[in-house]
Amino acid sequence: MRYAVLALALVGATALGGCSGGILDPKGPIASAERLLLINSTAIMLVVVIPVIVATLAFAWWYRSSNTRASRGTDESY
Repeated sequence: MRYAVLALALVGATALGGCSGGILDPKGPIASAERLLLINSTAIMLVVVIPVIVATLAFAWWYRSSNTRASRGTDESY
């Protein structure tokens, strides 16, 4: 199993070794504008996604089963 993972890593590194440039290496004004658009949209997405992930972890930590101070509303009077 160890050799399979090592072989897969080496094959992946060899396959990606020939790549040059990429999406963040623009070759003109339109490509440069698209790069800026990609970076801006990623930043805006992260402004939304990171607080959601942090809030999810905070809720999971607060409402864990070993926390006796958390009010879970377990009364069945609805």
